[in-house]
Amino acid sequence: MIFCRNSNAMKAKIQIDEKTGIAYISKGLRDAGYVGKVEGIFSTLTVTLMCPRAKLKDIKRSLEITLQDIQLRIDSDGENSAIEENSEEPE
Repeated sequence: MIFCRNSNAMKAKIQIDEKTGIAYISKGLRDAGYVGKVEGIFSTLTVTLMCPRAKLKDIKRSLEITLQDIQLRIDSDGENSAIEENSEEPE
């Protein structure tokens, strides 16, 4: 049985092939439990990947922490800051 482990990383890169749609999930994410069928919730700007067997209350708390992190970035970088496209290889 696989359970997601807490990670110190707040972000990870997922490389998606434009032609095939195949995504590369880094070893760190796989080691944390993101393997097999991973459910995601999509909106126009974001994707939330939910670790298999995670409790919804824990997912909600995790999203609250993520929102706090985004607010700190806005406060630090300004309201017009954006995520830059990065051509680096995934981790």
